Amino acid sequence: INTTSAYTWNVTIPDLPGSANPQIISILPGAIIIGISSPVTTGTYGMANRGMTDPWTVWALSDKEGSRGTLVWLKNYPAPPGDIGLTFGPLDPVNRVWTMAEAETFQWRGFSVDSGAQLWGPTNIEMRDMQYFSSGSGAGQRAVTAYGNLYTQGYGGEMFCIDASNGNLVWKYNDTYTGLQSPWGYLPLLLAAIADGKVYAFNNEHSPNSPLYRGYQVHCI
Repeated sequence: INTTSAYTWNVTIPDLPGSANPQIISILPGAIIIGISSPVTTGTYGMANRGMTDPWTVWALSDKEGSRGTLVWLKNYPAPPGDIGLTFGPLDPVNRVWTMAEAETFQWRGFSVDSGAQLWGPTNIEMRDMQYFSSGSGAGQRAVTAYGNLYTQGYGGEMFCIDASNGNLVWKYNDTYTGLQSPWGYLPLLLAAIADGKVYAFNNEHSPNSPLYRGYQVHCI
C-alpha cells in the first residue's frame, strides 16, 4: 500500500519543552490533544520507577479545524510529595476533564482540558488494599468515563463511581465477599462495558490458577 497520502491533514506543531520527548496521551477529536513531555514513568506498566520528574510537563494542542496544531497551553506541575507516582486515567468529554491516579494511594485528580488547571483531588475515598491492582495493568487504579463520571475497578472487588466534574464519590459497589474462596476474601471485579445507564462487570483475574475460584459472576449495576 502506498501510504504517502494516507492521512487527512498535516500540520507543524511548536516546540514542547520538558524533560523527555513529547508523546500524545489523550485526544478529544475535533477539539484538543493532550500530551506529556516528561518520562513515561507517569504511565509505565507496573510503575517500575516510583515518584515523578519534578516538574512534570503536560501540554494541549488544538485539534479544531483552522487552528489545528497550535499550542493551547503548556504547564509544569510539581511532583507529589512522598515518592507518589501518577498514572494517566481517561479523559471525560462531558466535563472536559483529564484525570490522573496516584498509584500508591489509589486516589484520583482531575484537570481542565481547556486550561490544564487542577480542578480537584486528590480524592479521599477509602478502598480495600487489593484495589492497588486494577485489571492487569500493574500498580494503580484503572478507570473509564461515561455519563460525566469516572468508574474504577480492582482486585479488592470494588467499583467506584466518581463525579468527574468535582471528584465526589457518587456510589460504590463492593458486594463481592467470598470467604475462603480467594486468598484475600474477595473476588476481583473488572469492568466490561457501560451502556444504557448500566455498568457491566465480571469476576476474573490476570493469571487464574486451577482450581478456579468458585462464585464467579457477571454483575449489572
